[in-house]
Amino acid sequence: MKTLLQLTLFCIIVIISIFFYRNYFFEDKVVIKEDLKINDEFINSNNEKRNIIKNLKYEVTLKDNSKYIIKAESGKILFEDGVEVIFMENVDALFIDKNKRKLFVGSKSATFNSDNYNTFFRDNVEINFGNKIITSKKLDFNFIDNNILIFENVRFSSPDKKIETDNIRIDTITKNVEIFMNQLNNNVMISSF
Repeated sequence: MKTLLQLTLFCIIVIISIFFYRNYFFEDKVVIKEDLKINDEFINSNNEKRNIIKNLKYEVTLKDNSKYIIKAESGKILFEDGVEVIFMENVDALFIDKNKRKLFVGSKSATFNSDNYNTFFRDNVEINFGNKIITSKKLDFNFIDNNILIFENVRFSSPDKKIETDNIRIDTITKNVEIFMNQLNNNVMISSF
């Protein structure tokens, strides 16, 4: 009789445990396949609220001891070929080279690849370094090729000059700057004060 009572109590405990686990710990997982295209717009999905992070920050120290810090008011995390890609809004970034020179970048949106750190800034891009300011519609920060490409409606200003051009390319290692137009017959506009 005692064994039967113990066996009955054991079965009741197992049933209650299973019920408790399924109600409080078990989550039905639904896999949603998304067609991810990296472009200039935030991608909408049915699962959007689960992937959004508020006040996010990435801080990276590169091989040459330069640093890259990027912050955003919000970001949506998606995966492309197993790589985490973050679509950010209201973005501020800071690049500090090995000589402690700082380059600040702000934009309305950006796409950040957490694998290679390449970042594509879009909408109301503003770059500040020293007493110089560059504004544009787009900026691509390519860590693989070690360059920054600033393009579309580019305006450069410093205390002694203003430049209007289609493109500015900066080599992050050599600090060489290339200013050029998309069409060879168009000229870069330079105003000196």
